[in-house]
Amino acid sequence: MAFRRPLATLIVGVALVLAQGALQQADACTTPQLLAVVTSPRDTETNVPTNAIIDIHVFADPMPNDIANQFSVWQGTTPVNLQQTTRTDSNVSYMTAVRLVPCQLCLFANLQYQVRQGTSVTGPVLATFTTGSSQDLTIPSALTGAAASVNGFDAHPDGGSDCFTEHIRQVRLNVPDIGKLVVYTLKEGGQVISADDTSLVGSFYCTGTPHWQGDTSWIVAPGQHTIQLSAVDRVGHASASVDVTFNASCDGGTTTDGGGGGGGGSAGGGGSIPPEPQQTSCGCGAGVSGVIALGGLAMILRARRQKHTSDSPTRRV
Repeated sequence: MAFRRPLATLIVGVALVLAQGALQQADACTTPQLLAVVTSPRDTETNVPTNAIIDIHVFADPMPNDIANQFSVWQGTTPVNLQQTTRTDSNVSYMTAVRLVPCQLCLFANLQYQVRQGTSVTGPVLATFTTGSSQDLTIPSALTGAAASVNGFDAHPDGGSDCFTEHIRQVRLNVPDIGKLVVYTLKEGGQVISADDTSLVGSFYCTGTPHWQGDTSWIVAPGQHTIQLSAVDRVGHASASVDVTFNASCDGGTTTDGGGGGGGGSAGGGGSIPPEPQQTSCGCGAGVSGVIALGGLAMILRARRQKHTSDSPTRRV
């Protein structure tokens, strides 16, 4: 096929490059690198108490053994002395929480601080916050009335592919506003599900095994659950926990999920659950981006062929 105009050749060349790059990206299906998220204080947060602690959620597979020592706090080019560093592992191996506790009187009023990955001033900045003028000495109220609901099936993607290898469902927690900024800790029978987290969305696998593929939700197993939910404020004060009950069911039908917390909650409403999606047979090479790129290439070639036909002289008999 010959192209009359250099522009057409360039367009098709770009499409081919995009298609090849997209397919290579979809083919990779690699596990995401370590992801560290500062959950408290939030990035750009102001009026942070001067007795604040720093909570960081880390996702990695495998999790580095020294992960608790891979973060630091800075005021300009001056490191903040840490009184304590703790690590709290979750019920899955790829998710853990790291807490940095600055020494007493080490955070000064009305100054800007950075939380960095690494222990040098050149480390990547994960969050920047500004202190207020005072400490916070109040304990957050219990999350009375908290309840849970279970949503329909979802397809868990396989590293950027449009195919999926597991069937998962989501648990969503609904919590009251208690008048201050908090993160959440979830436990069940003494085991930590998630510590000092901002996420109120969890997942449970109906097929497959939980593994780190970029999904930052906390994980529970299918079945009946009663979890202990507490709120943790910016200085590490934890509220009294409340019980939240739900059924992590993999069956179709109607949900009866829900449950009260602290005696003040009510059961969640029922609803129709979409049917479980069918397992597809495609692999990592059939990524959405690759399909889009190839579809675009096909449209260009088709348009070019039609144009070539219309430009050709009419054949007389």
